[in-house]
Amino acid sequence: AYSGAESRYLNFFGPPGHLFTVPYHVLLQADAPVPVRGRAVFIGFAAQPLQEQRDSFTTVYSRPDGSDLSGVEIAATAYANLIQDDFIRALPGYEQALIGFVWAILVVAAFIKWRLRYAATLIAVLALIYTTIVYFAFIQAAYWLPWAVPMLLQLPLLLLVATLWHAICHAQRRDALQQAFSQYVPPSAVAGLADAQGAVPAPRPALYAPLLAT
Repeated sequence: AYSGAESRYLNFFGPPGHLFTVPYHVLLQADAPVPVRGRAVFIGFAAQPLQEQRDSFTTVYSRPDGSDLSGVEIAATAYANLIQDDFIRALPGYEQALIGFVWAILVVAAFIKWRLRYAATLIAVLALIYTTIVYFAFIQAAYWLPWAVPMLLQLPLLLLVATLWHAICHAQRRDALQQAFSQYVPPSAVAGLADAQGAVPAPRPALYAPLLAT
């Protein structure tokens, strides 16, 4: 119990009542259906629900109807996790920070290198892949990878910054085009060229074929 980390995440087996319980008076009977010799037995109150003198605690399985895990169930869960070494494992703080840093670099690089819609598609695919990895790591190996901060905090913030950055770059290109061509091209044509982000369609050779033939 004292050889691991200072604090650990309990790996609960399920909602209230999931652990096997036997009424105390049944165990006192001579023909008790469950032998307790050689077993770890936790004695406590585990009835659901109870509004007065509750011995329960809020967990991930707590429900609005007041069904919480009882103290004896939590104690039995902690004991089972110790025996089976089945705690939920989380990455150290510096590794979580590294994942956040790499994710931010990928998002920023995608938005800088490609247009907004292409970058958003790529980031959506990467987010789906990472979410799948996080899900199966938790389900299969009880490994807790950071998800909320990269997906719910970093991604919207970086998306907002990238949108503003693209808007500023577009405004700068528009001003540069207007200054470069305002003396030679009508203002309406300059505005249309700026709105097209400088993408001028290439001439089609078929239109000039008769002229070249003559």
